[in-house]
Amino acid sequence: SERLYIPEDEPTRDGYTFTGWNTKRNGTGKEYQPGDNLVRKYSAPKITLFAQWTKNAVDPTPIPEITPTPEVTPTPEVTPTPEVTPTPVPEYTYTIKFNADGGSPVPADIVSVSKEEVLNLEVTDQKPEKKGYLFDGWYAEKNGARTTYRSSESGSTNYVGLTKDEPSVTLTAIWKKLYCQEIVYDNNDGSTSTAPQFKFGPEQKTLTVKSDIPSRDGFTFKEWNTKQDGTGTGYAPGATVTGTDNPDGILLYAIWKEWQKPNADGQYTYTLILDPNGGNGSVQKFTTTTSVSKVTFSLSHNFPTMAGYQFDGWDKDKNGKSSRDQRYFQEVVMSYPETEMTLYASWKSPVRYTLTLDPSGGTNPTEAITQSVTSFEDKMSFPVAVFKREGKRIASWSFMSPEDKKNEKDYAGTADYIEISRADAEKYGTITYYAIWA
Repeated sequence: SERLYIPEDEPTRDGYTFTGWNTKRNGTGKEYQPGDNLVRKYSAPKITLFAQWTKNAVDPTPIPEITPTPEVTPTPEVTPTPEVTPTPVPEYTYTIKFNADGGSPVPADIVSVSKEEVLNLEVTDQKPEKKGYLFDGWYAEKNGARTTYRSSESGSTNYVGLTKDEPSVTLTAIWKKLYCQEIVYDNNDGSTSTAPQFKFGPEQKTLTVKSDIPSRDGFTFKEWNTKQDGTGTGYAPGATVTGTDNPDGILLYAIWKEWQKPNADGQYTYTLILDPNGGNGSVQKFTTTTSVSKVTFSLSHNFPTMAGYQFDGWDKDKNGKSSRDQRYFQEVVMSYPETEMTLYASWKSPVRYTLTLDPSGGTNPTEAITQSVTSFEDKMSFPVAVFKREGKRIASWSFMSPEDKKNEKDYAGTADYIEISRADAEKYGTITYYAIWA
């Protein structure tokens, strides 16, 4: 809104006295006097004030008694000039509509009627909500250009500019995906627990299961699980959790196995289950009943096989996430209260890559030697061809060309062999070594 000042100058009219200003021509509106202030809203039409007049009284002229005045023909009454009706100014309806894109509540339309041909309307500060997302304002697109409103994005504004030619616009909600920022744990031991408090944020973090495990009298901890009864996704300590985009958060329950009670003879039954985990053969089950608290199961060297893979030990984790030194190859030792163990065959896939040896100006041969390699090993050593170069000898082989080499750490291997790690082979796919001459 704005405050307007009424000039103190008064208009004049023959035979009339000015009495003030009025918002209606017939004087039934709001009155104003010169020098008054009035307030007009930006969205309201323009205000027209009409001058108000009072006709002056006419004093009669006395007639001399001595000389009779001849009869005067009265002046004909002047017909007042009709007032001119101003040409009406057209009005325009301006509208902002909202598309919450699945959020709620959806803000009501913003509508304004104005005689202005260009109008700026303020965008609502109401924020809808959407599970799993963070509201970050509104946007509109026109001719491939995107404009944002009440957003954290650079250049965002709070006002929409509308014109009589484009008096309406629809704004769409901007949503940022929320990710779980930490894992919530439930010991699942029958004790009363409070409702879990989850933390969410726009950053997608890698969440790892804590390494320390809970304890419970008479029970052995098995794993963490997404379901309280253990039928969901299980995770071992240190494992990476998936599903951080779950709008319900990540809650893991401790899964317990009750200690086996001895039979009437004071004996326990120990059970080992070997699962080929996709390999040939069926699940094998071995049991022994004894009163001792520690038993040993010898593992057969007749390991299962799988086409295209190499057996890499027995693992407690079905997905083979345990390190190689945590797997079993020759025997399994169980100590009470652990009386049952399931092991899964761990399978290693081959790594395939292309190896090229570049003589870097050497001769015999002068061309690079390229070979395709398939290996199951974690570290591979290769004898290399002896290139020749007059007055020079091969000092070593480098991952980088002589032009790009920066320091000694770029070197790998010696003059007679090169060494390639499985990690490098998987990372690069194609590996070129350059002869370094001395």
